Amino acid sequence: MSNLQRCYSRPLSPFGAKGPFWDPVIGHRGYDYGGSRGAGIVAYDDMVVEYVGRSTGLGIVMGLRRLTMGGFAGYAHVLEPMPVGSLILRGQGLGRIAGRNDGPGTLWDGAHIHTTLSWVSAFAAAHGNTPLDDPHPWIVRALKEDRESATAGGEGTIITPPKEQDVAPVIYPYQKTGKWQPKVGETLRMQNDSGTGTKNLVPRAGIAIIATHVYLEKLELGDAAELTLKWVNKDTGRESPHYVERIEGTADGIVKSTITFARNVAPEFIVVADIKVIKGAPTITLTGADVVVYPA
Repeated sequence: MSNLQRCYSRPLSPFGAKGPFWDPVIGHRGYDYGGSRGAGIVAYDDMVVEYVGRSTGLGIVMGLRRLTMGGFAGYAHVLEPMPVGSLILRGQGLGRIAGRNDGPGTLWDGAHIHTTLSWVSAFAAAHGNTPLDDPHPWIVRALKEDRESATAGGEGTIITPPKEQDVAPVIYPYQKTGKWQPKVGETLRMQNDSGTGTKNLVPRAGIAIIATHVYLEKLELGDAAELTLKWVNKDTGRESPHYVERIEGTADGIVKSTITFARNVAPEFIVVADIKVIKGAPTITLTGADVVVYPA
């Protein structure tokens, strides 16, 4: 059994559950999984620790940026949390489960994993500040991928990182919120002003793992948009699309889309992401990107 399967094998209290310990209107603000004091808490996505703090009623809390799924994972009742800035690959430990006497927040039903999901910030995820989302479907997806990897002869999410001397990753997180309503055929460009001063999602040459996120509202059934990653030559300005993702509308009109793409970025190129409306009149409320760059 892989680290991931072992960690999330005992689902307990679901998101939104009602009870005497939870908000009478919102209900349970996270999802609980059974575990014993001192057992490892495992990341279900590649994550970066962005916040570690303490909360009355929750004990030590953590907020982590999800690099491929998008958004922010929160954990409460934590012992020995990894420090801010740590890059944690899926299947690796981010901390340990606190016990009954390790601080407030673990007194009513013993040691367990409490995790949340926020599309706002790591701080909001850590402290359970609304609005929140249910993390369980994302964990179920990670468990399914893990089982498929093991069935195909892989090792699940027991990951061996590259040799330390070969890796000096730099992480470029980017997020912008607002309310944009582009017309059909109009393009919204996602740009990050960091590093070299050029508007570039990847301001450093090397092997880049790029996760881009977009949150759309009012994208109805039959409507569509495109999310495109483009390499732009710094000297000529010529644009070369490297990845296109078609985003389809849903019955509830709300779409969260994340694409992940890995490619070597040469020094003469910058990388941008374009969002283009093909049909409909959606409102774009969040764009973002998480980029991990390894030296070429």
